[in-house]
Amino acid sequence: MDQHIPLIESKSQHRDEVLILLIDPNIDFVMDMKDSFDRHSISVLIATTASKGIEYFHTVNPDFVLIEANLPDKSGFDVLLEIKDISRDRSIPTAIISSNQLKENRIRAYELGAIDFIRKPIDLDIFIPFILNRVAFRKSITNKLLVDELTGAYNRKQFYITKSSLYNRYKISNESFSIALIDFDLFKDFNNIYGQQKGNEVLQSFVQIAQQTLRTKIDVFRFGSDEFVLLIRHKSAIVAANIVEDIAEQMRDLWNITFSAGISEWFPSTHIDGTLLKQADRALQQAKKAGRNSIHVYDENSFASSLASRLMIHIVDDDAMVRALLERQFSAWQSDTFDISVHCYNDGFEFSESNWYTPQDYHVVMLDGVMPKMDGLEVLHIVKKKVQSERVLIAMLTDRKNNQDILHALNSGADDYMLKPFHPQEVLARIQRLVNRLFL
Repeated sequence: MDQHIPLIESKSQHRDEVLILLIDPNIDFVMDMKDSFDRHSISVLIATTASKGIEYFHTVNPDFVLIEANLPDKSGFDVLLEIKDISRDRSIPTAIISSNQLKENRIRAYELGAIDFIRKPIDLDIFIPFILNRVAFRKSITNKLLVDELTGAYNRKQFYITKSSLYNRYKISNESFSIALIDFDLFKDFNNIYGQQKGNEVLQSFVQIAQQTLRTKIDVFRFGSDEFVLLIRHKSAIVAANIVEDIAEQMRDLWNITFSAGISEWFPSTHIDGTLLKQADRALQQAKKAGRNSIHVYDENSFASSLASRLMIHIVDDDAMVRALLERQFSAWQSDTFDISVHCYNDGFEFSESNWYTPQDYHVVMLDGVMPKMDGLEVLHIVKKKVQSERVLIAMLTDRKNNQDILHALNSGADDYMLKPFHPQEVLARIQRLVNRLFL
């Protein structure tokens, strides 16, 4: 039978403190290590087999992984090989521990990504500072890569890392959790009235309030300028809605500002990866349509397919043939994720004067670089000045082959640059790839 010892916490343990994963079959050794870790308020998760250790690695986010070279079911080197890519991607330090100091073993451990090869018996007076040093280094790296500098919330990349761990963990425990997608109402107007500094203070305050309400720092994520995601563990969508309402009330009292939120609940038996955030986004759209300052819970029975996110395609080109070819190509685009609507404009001036932008929708704007009245770069500057949203994708279409023009467009906020002549099918395929990468 696969023996393991569950997570052992000191009384002062908090969810964002240090967590060590120790994979070792020697019970006397691991209990001695546990006692030493406990005296330093370090939590340790212990597995006595490789299979249990690998399972834990994929279901928690340890700060350090210690692996005995000789395990009953696999070698520690096999474990290193299996977790090598993910540990590097997440900047999780790993080390082999062994009484066998053969040079070949040490070389193999380093080749498989271990940062050290630690000899048994371990000198704990040196070992504990070593562990804390490596963990502090890891946290400094992850803070730079995964933490939003302005607010202190984690970023989008960390959300997907955390969500993946939760999926694996909750499948095993057969529990559910909820997420809330939050977007501040009329935040641009708030910035215009009170200044960007005040706007920054609002975002910082929101993150602090959310972290205090959730009683953790690890489940608050900044997705966009004023868009956040909260992971609410072990809670149904209805309970999560009450928690989010509490946060909303505190923000209204403190700043006289509101936000809208969409909430979706994850069920092990029904969800597949990728659907949870889309459902929360659909609920958020309904909250916005309801007049803002609203919290909506996703309900599959009440959300018909007509509530799919709208993707607005805007083709801005003074060449009628180009417009017709692209319109035909994009009108044939069938998507399970978006309701697609295609709109054409004779020139940049017509587009800039239209009411093309709807904040609840996603937008792809294809701009011809050279047009009468107003060229593509002018339109690009107007769009970027008027609309600051991650739901707008801008692609330049032009026969200008000057590298400086391309660089200027990209530096001005264009997401892509396609040179004429082109095949409409290639434009569609390229836009589809961009949409999948930036909007999903």
